[in-house]
Amino acid sequence: MSNKIATFNSLILLIVKELRHERNIDQRVFANMCGRSPSAWNKVENGNTPLSLELYIKICNVFMINIGDILNTADRYARELQYTGGYQIIYDTQDNDFNDGLLKKACDYYELKNVIQKKNPFNNLFPYFTSVINTPYYDRFNKQPPMYSGVFNFILYEDYEKAIREEALNKSSNMLPRGI
Repeated sequence: MSNKIATFNSLILLIVKELRHERNIDQRVFANMCGRSPSAWNKVENGNTPLSLELYIKICNVFMINIGDILNTADRYARELQYTGGYQIIYDTQDNDFNDGLLKKACDYYELKNVIQKKNPFNNLFPYFTSVINTPYYDRFNKQPPMYSGVFNFILYEDYEKAIREEALNKSSNMLPRGI
């Protein structure tokens, strides 16, 4: 059984890491751009050191995005992880008496060979919506499944398929005549 606990901070860190990968910025170079040593940045990016507000603002400046962009994306993914993935999102991290299952699953994703080089399958279909900042993307008009980016696609796609199967089973079981 997997650990379905995640902190809002880990969501922010995963979005930052996705942005770094999207822009092909090496971790050491990014650490330098943020005024941190590579080892200090590695601890932050892996969730071992808390992300300070000062560092968060520097990160947004490095990416040249609004401060709210990452927070809004984290909020959208928090809801998606809760409702589709069954994750419990923890906003108060004072009590560190839990294992962040989201970071563990993300580590599995980033350990796969050539993940950064693989193209998102939606790049040709939705070139303007492939950045993690613009996801999750919902195409309700064409009744398509939500589109996630990178690590979130890896984490949520299996959970999305499972939710669809369960919904289909529930609908089919509700259609059976009573007493059969």
